[in-house]
Amino acid sequence: MREKKLVLEFPKIEDKADWLKYVEEFHESNPESHPLDFHLGEDFEEWLKKKEDERAGKNLEEGRVSSSVFFLKREGEDRILGHISIRHSIDKEFLAEVGGHIGYGVRPSERGKGYATEMLQLALAECKKLGITNAMITCKKNNLASAKVISNNGGVKRDEINFRGEAFNRYDFKLKQNRQKEMKE
Repeated sequence: MREKKLVLEFPKIEDKADWLKYVEEFHESNPESHPLDFHLGEDFEEWLKKKEDERAGKNLEEGRVSSSVFFLKREGEDRILGHISIRHSIDKEFLAEVGGHIGYGVRPSERGKGYATEMLQLALAECKKLGITNAMITCKKNNLASAKVISNNGGVKRDEINFRGEAFNRYDFKLKQNRQKEMKE
């Protein structure tokens, strides 16, 4: 059992120093990776404003949809353990085919500790708050760790698709909405 509860937090200015270390760690692990579309050398404050706008559905770049990004942390601590993005809709062709509602990653030095499973569980609760009733998540066919995370959270494999020469598995989550919320509306 974990010593401290895990929580999802929207990025804030105070996260800058650890986020830059986090991104550097990802880059060292895989130079092609850009967690939450952040590139080494990018201005954190501008990136944060862009994420705030995306959450509010404002000033969206071409092909983007409203989305909420979160950092996974231990309650009361500053270290970023993982990141996750929830797209409020997948009404763009790429997202409906291969992007899905949720994308996530775990800090390379924190992998293999169960954080992804808990982070996805927390994110699915956020999806319910957003009114998403059928969430789709994809992962590369050869990413067995991610497939296990998705299955452990109740994802049901829909099919396998090929995108730009790579095989992806698509998974669905049927999310039951809170009965009290339904009664109020």
